[in-house]
Amino acid sequence: MLEPGSLSGKTVIVVDVLRATTTIIHALSNGATQVLPQPSVESARTAFADCDGSALIGGERGGKIVDGFHHGNSPIEYTSEIIAGKTLILATTNGTVAMERCRAANRVLIGAMINVGAVAELVKNEPAVLKHGGFCGSGTGIDCQYLHMPHVLICRPPRGRKAPFRRISFQDRHCAIQAR
Repeated sequence: MLEPGSLSGKTVIVVDVLRATTTIIHALSNGATQVLPQPSVESARTAFADCDGSALIGGERGGKIVDGFHHGNSPIEYTSEIIAGKTLILATTNGTVAMERCRAANRVLIGAMINVGAVAELVKNEPAVLKHGGFCGSGTGIDCQYLHMPHVLICRPPRGRKAPFRRISFQDRHCAIQAR
């Protein structure tokens, strides 16, 4: 397992493509003033209680909206009519937990298919660690979304440039990408 302390001084790209990271990017693109990822339902409720009233609380546990939360963790729930000008406090089963585990990193980026070009551009000159949000089924396998994202990072260069990465390696269910 990737220990949080081993991330010190590194750039980490957190990927939970199908839900958490895509939802965060979607909420921000629809006008959310900020997103506060929370590792637990309790911490999300505490963060919400500390807000000034211009916040929404969203997320899920086991794929189900948490009782008392305004919304779940689907990107389509955070339209501009709902989220513009507000803070989103988000707690998910896997993605926001992964984000919390990356706090020791020098820089944490949120990666999804909808921002893969921007992520590639940001890390084109440095090694980075991909931290995926979770695993499918029993927790013993890597979901295909976590394999597809690093593949696209390596194979899809920013416009007009060659691929920014020369190597990808998987170690203990985590992925390291090496810049050219």
